[in-house]
Amino acid sequence: MKEKDGSSKKDGRIPLEAAIVGDGGALPANPLAGGRADAVAAQGDGELRRMEKVLLERERLAALGADVATALAQSDTLPEMLHACAAALVEHLDAAFARVWTLDETEAVLELRASSGLYTHLDGPHSRVPVGKFKIGLIAEERRAHLTNDVLNDPRVGDKEWAAREGMVAFA
Repeated sequence: MKEKDGSSKKDGRIPLEAAIVGDGGALPANPLAGGRADAVAAQGDGELRRMEKVLLERERLAALGADVATALAQSDTLPEMLHACAAALVEHLDAAFARVWTLDETEAVLELRASSGLYTHLDGPHSRVPVGKFKIGLIAEERRAHLTNDVLNDPRVGDKEWAAREGMVAFA
């Protein structure tokens, strides 16, 4: 059976051909494996949606990288630079807020230098955090990233009422 656009339909599905046009290399680039593609077509509707999602994510990360690079290259002061980086994280990663601390090694204290999103203040209980205290201080002590998509059940989250009230679901 032919559709109005000339395509044929079998069992309610429209068959699609797959093609990835690369960047001139010997083999076509595969955007799903981190390569650059000039044009992408997918086989099947599910594959097309998955590729669209991957490409949109790569576009967001590229925009984040560009904004961070601009902040590093064009900011006049360190506070201005760090604030622009935090703002880029909020904008491009759809984060509720982003904060940047620096380490005062002599006192073993993290000092809040930038905050963007829901919370922009630099004073308060998280303005100076001893290494090993609170969630951020533990991350600094261990020197390892901490990621969760279940903030309310994360043992490192101290104020679960706040997290629930603010609708926090993930932390990175």
